[in-house]
Amino acid sequence: MTIFAMEGKRMHQQFLSDNNNLTIKYSKTNLPVPVLRGVQLHSLYDPVKEAENFISINFEPLRGKNNLLIFGLGFSYHITALAKKLNDEGQQTSIMVIEPEEKIYQKYLEIVGPGSFKVIAGRSVSELYQDQNFIEFLCKKPGIIRHPASFNLHVEYYKALLSHRATNTVAELRAICNLEKNSNLEVLLRGFAPETHLFEIAKYDILELDFFLIEMLNAMSSTVKEIR
Repeated sequence: MTIFAMEGKRMHQQFLSDNNNLTIKYSKTNLPVPVLRGVQLHSLYDPVKEAENFISINFEPLRGKNNLLIFGLGFSYHITALAKKLNDEGQQTSIMVIEPEEKIYQKYLEIVGPGSFKVIAGRSVSELYQDQNFIEFLCKKPGIIRHPASFNLHVEYYKALLSHRATNTVAELRAICNLEKNSNLEVLLRGFAPETHLFEIAKYDILELDFFLIEMLNAMSSTVKEIR
């Protein structure tokens, strides 16, 4: 795991603002902290230490996970701390971050710079579930970790994300998957009407087909479960 290094412009002003209810303050340790609608997303004393403590307390459920889904980007102090912990543990892990606010992501890129992880920002829940990369990541059954300040600020969004079903019918599955002609999955789906629910397909005894097809259907039609 490559540890993401803090980069970008080192600002010395204590307070920056824009017209979108997003302000940037600076911590006692001279690190940028985004404040969105009056909510600071990291500690104004020492955001790095705060992040390290957070990861230390919440790491155990993530141990051994090859894929991690993080709710909330902020300015990535918690992700940097997580990457360091994973590296110390010798754990190779792919990280995807879901950030509801596009302006947080843009300000992060402007001040901090891009990290070694995938960020999806500014998407609605329905748009997320039409993103094939996101669906494929969910099918890997990632561990989930919430950045508290970000999660609390967008609690309804993340609740909707956790309770949303990736897809329910054959038609919806076709809409989000670019299936190759005559692929095993395409051949399987041909035998069912577009409105057929995927759970109905999973009930069939199709022993001649590879087991992974049924596993894929079950994964894509199941509710995302949060690691607690």
